[in-house]
Amino acid sequence: TQMSEHNTPTFFIPGQINNSSKTNHLLMLNINIRSIKNKIPELQATIAHYSPDIVALTETWLNKNIANSEVLPTGYSIIRQDRPLRKGGGTALLYKSNLTVRQLPNSYPSPNNWDILISQLQLHPKKVITIIVIYIPPGNTPASLEDFLSWCSSTYSQETLILGDFNLDWFTCISEPPSNLINLHGYQQLVQIPTRCDKKSKREFILDWVLTTP
Repeated sequence: TQMSEHNTPTFFIPGQINNSSKTNHLLMLNINIRSIKNKIPELQATIAHYSPDIVALTETWLNKNIANSEVLPTGYSIIRQDRPLRKGGGTALLYKSNLTVRQLPNSYPSPNNWDILISQLQLHPKKVITIIVIYIPPGNTPASLEDFLSWCSSTYSQETLILGDFNLDWFTCISEPPSNLINLHGYQQLVQIPTRCDKKSKREFILDWVLTTP
């Protein structure tokens, strides 16, 4: 969801961080931020309120001239996927510095305007979760997304989260006619309430998805 317009979607990942941890879940936020640098106070307030373990960010609008230290909240680390040649776009993953997260290479032959950040969260020695943060600009089609989800399901065998701004309305994807239906290749879409609203028409959309393995 866009930070300035709606409540931030939150969800939980079952599983302990380590054997001595008393928690049984991790809290994650999924935010379309439209420029981290211009919304640092809002981001810090949101993190202070929720104290999330992980924050997925889309449309970060970062570039090589903006250092991590300029946007990082205290106690968090960051993995970034900036757009190298064009303004806008970009994805990032903020995570509490006590977590073990590493970036994975992206071998998917996506269109040039897709921003895909792939990382791996090590909860404990026997539990690993792949986290894919994605920003797809307007104009995306169900067919192109299906190709991507097919690749994800065949590439990552462990538990996987795919989240971000898909710029594809979930309400449309599950409506009639049947041609609108999208093949999620075994993933489940968790977000079922609107994340955007057109100010003129008042029409509501779900453009910010969270897909998980069953």
